[in-house]
Amino acid sequence: MSRFLKVILVGVAVLFLWVSVGSAADLFVYVYTNSNLASWSSIQLYYWFPGTSTSGYVTKLSNYQRWYVFKISGISNLTNRIGLKLRSDTSWTRQEPIKSGYDRIVKLPSNYAYSNVAHIYVHSPVNWWESYTWWLPSETSLYANPSSSTVTNYFGSHYQGGSYYTTYFCFYAPNARKVYVAGTFNSWNATSIPMRLTLDRSMWWVSVNNTSPGQEYKFVVERHDGTLVWVPDPAARKQKHSTGNSVILSQSFSWNSWTRPSHDYYNIYQIHIRTFFTNGSDYNGWGTFNTAINRFNYITNLGMTAIEPLPIQEFAGDISWGYNYVFHYAPETSYAGGGSTAALTNIISLKSFVNEAHKRGLAVILDLVFNHQGTSDDPIAMFDPASDWNNPQTYWYSGSTPWGPRFNYSNPMVSRFLVDSARYFMEYFRVDGFRFDATAYINDWGFLQYVTSRLRSIDSRVLLIAEHLPNDAWVTRKVSAGGAGFDSQWNVNLSHELKKLFISGPGAVNINSIASYIVASYLDNGLNNQSPIGLFAIQYHVSHDEAANGKQRPSADLAARSWGNSEYDAQGQMITAIATAVMSRGTPMLFYGEEFLEGYWSGNQKWFTDAKPITWANLSRVRATNTMRAVRDLNFIRKNNAPVRGNLITVNHVNNTAKVISFTRGYGTGSGDIYVIINYDKKNYSSYGIPFPSTGTWNLIFAHPSGAYGDSWADSYLTNPVNYSGGNANIKIPEYGVLIYRKQ
Repeated sequence: MSRFLKVILVGVAVLFLWVSVGSAADLFVYVYTNSNLASWSSIQLYYWFPGTSTSGYVTKLSNYQRWYVFKISGISNLTNRIGLKLRSDTSWTRQEPIKSGYDRIVKLPSNYAYSNVAHIYVHSPVNWWESYTWWLPSETSLYANPSSSTVTNYFGSHYQGGSYYTTYFCFYAPNARKVYVAGTFNSWNATSIPMRLTLDRSMWWVSVNNTSPGQEYKFVVERHDGTLVWVPDPAARKQKHSTGNSVILSQSFSWNSWTRPSHDYYNIYQIHIRTFFTNGSDYNGWGTFNTAINRFNYITNLGMTAIEPLPIQEFAGDISWGYNYVFHYAPETSYAGGGSTAALTNIISLKSFVNEAHKRGLAVILDLVFNHQGTSDDPIAMFDPASDWNNPQTYWYSGSTPWGPRFNYSNPMVSRFLVDSARYFMEYFRVDGFRFDATAYINDWGFLQYVTSRLRSIDSRVLLIAEHLPNDAWVTRKVSAGGAGFDSQWNVNLSHELKKLFISGPGAVNINSIASYIVASYLDNGLNNQSPIGLFAIQYHVSHDEAANGKQRPSADLAARSWGNSEYDAQGQMITAIATAVMSRGTPMLFYGEEFLEGYWSGNQKWFTDAKPITWANLSRVRATNTMRAVRDLNFIRKNNAPVRGNLITVNHVNNTAKVISFTRGYGTGSGDIYVIINYDKKNYSSYGIPFPSTGTWNLIFAHPSGAYGDSWADSYLTNPVNYSGGNANIKIPEYGVLIYRKQ
């Protein structure tokens, strides 16, 4: 066997030995190339020395399989920086930058004599998203796979414990020359714990012993110019505020028994943690995970079955809606109570939040922001800059969203980084579902299919909701049918139509549009999604977006009108709006405080803001309490009647002049089917002819207004039961009337 072949077999670490070092002005460059270059008739290495006029190209000195060796000699004005690029022949029409999209400049260590660094190793990526690395001969041992795939199962730090008190660290930094981890476990020595790069050049990793939960750390990235950058872990499980240290955490927790519910179970209550419920003492008097628990019994008694906080991941500062978060795995420090101890308690606080919700039968949905990254205190920008969003980096697409840089979803490592954050909350926090923000700004449909398929493979019962505006039937179509595979998408059309009720009054509401929106067939285009009962629409009258961004809460809109703006009107119009959403085909959602007319009275949160809590004192007002009780009863009708939770709906009657609609939940012929009549106008009808779904006895199970909710005068308008024999039944319908019948 020749000496050449023997050396190749023993590996990269000794490859340089078979070429003589040569003169002090010679540099040997070893390039591990992309196999796609096999078709090139010849390969040249173009080089240049920044700051000098020296440049040129050399042909390969030799090669073995995918290793190409180049010799640059006769360099008399060598600096310690050199740019490298591969090209075919003398033509630039076929060229491969060492990293696609980059002209890479290698900075040789200034404290080395040139004769000591006569050899460098360049690993040109097989795929554009892999790490570009160059090493000195003494550093090639950093290129290795871990002994177990468990080490790289998750991004970030993962405490294993055991007899060696081990923590795994994993980091995707494709533009780093080398990466280290430093923390309290090594007295913050920047370079004493080098990380290794997997053989596929995708993940930096290291296994560190003698660690413990609570210890802090950062990654230390060596750039190609030799500088060191201290970087918080983008996948930190706990981050001490967005600019501080990352924290190792144990995942141990004592959970109560809970099984993710089926999709028809959900009736969602949307909240903002900071302004939901405050106790005056926790973290400057603002709401936290712990204070929210104090209102879980209220939410359950309201008939809700799920709670959906606005994003709870770590964002810059303490005051935010949460859609600018920059740490996808770490719960927000201020929501854990803030202060110096929050760094260790946030994971317990969120787990307690979920566990206490589950104890009360409340599923938990988290809001995920995959369409952009927050612009402040972004750890990724420290080593893969997004400061110029029109110049795409490895993590980012070219161009930006209105809120920040857009992720590069075609990069499989970035896709995995994002989806693994959801997987983390599913596996370690027992979260039941996710709402994905502004999916229309994710310009990669394959990524959306990857999201739904990957998470559903973990648990088919996970609820996946898209906020896709404008609505698109493709979003809730099965992946197998070419769709994105989400279970539901927000039906903003219904919200916009119902908002007119409060801004301009009943005359502005189009009942024909309401009829279309409550059926929402345009969201599935006749193709049911993964849900066996096709609950593909999230039905709501207002959300955080519709109560802000220059808009108000509905009750504040009504209070500003010059007519029809009494507390009675507020109660009546709110019940017609909420009843429409609750009884529609799909999954209802209620924005916190709407059930007690938040925004109507002075001192209320007139529009949604992250700087003012909602006014629980409203429940001392009669109208607010009566509204809440009516909402509660509507929710329990949905919860306790399978036809309302199901997929079947028929619109029986539409009168845009009188502002009356009626529709059936279920087939309308069987015992227990539900018939809903809603009058949006402030007008009583003493004898209104309206058809019922089928002959037989229909019992009134809900009536508003009525004595049950503070308006006994309306009881004279109620007919119970209705013995229907065909044609039109002449019944009384009160103003702002909501009448719900059940087939006997």
